[in-house]
Amino acid sequence: MVLLEGDGLIEDLYYFLWKKDSPFYQQQQFKVNLPPTIIYKNHKPTIWYFTSRQGVINRKKTSKLVPEAIQQEFLKNVSESGIVAYYIYRIKKPMPEEEKAKTIFKSREQAIKEQMYDDIYIRYFNEQQFGKLIFC
Repeated sequence: MVLLEGDGLIEDLYYFLWKKDSPFYQQQQFKVNLPPTIIYKNHKPTIWYFTSRQGVINRKKTSKLVPEAIQQEFLKNVSESGIVAYYIYRIKKPMPEEEKAKTIFKSREQAIKEQMYDDIYIRYFNEQQFGKLIFC
């Protein structure tokens, strides 16, 4: 079970894996078994992706993006390790001045280059920690 803080790029990947008219979906040349994944924006759940029994990536209804429903789903089959979810997030770090573009407009390449200086963290949660996280 994955919790992600949305950063735009990852959100787009999940969106295109889900979107039925995307090249990922239509070509069906590879299968993605996506664990239940919730994307957060501003510390609030916004989208919940999962893989159906038929192997199709779907999204839960927004009415399911409440702490009670999230907790119920994530605590269904707790592994032997006791880990029920992990949270992936980024802490932005400033880019060195000499690396910054000299214009007020950023290209997509420049935005990606700026992210190279960020730190990515993964935090693991057991049942108790998970409950505190989603109900805060």
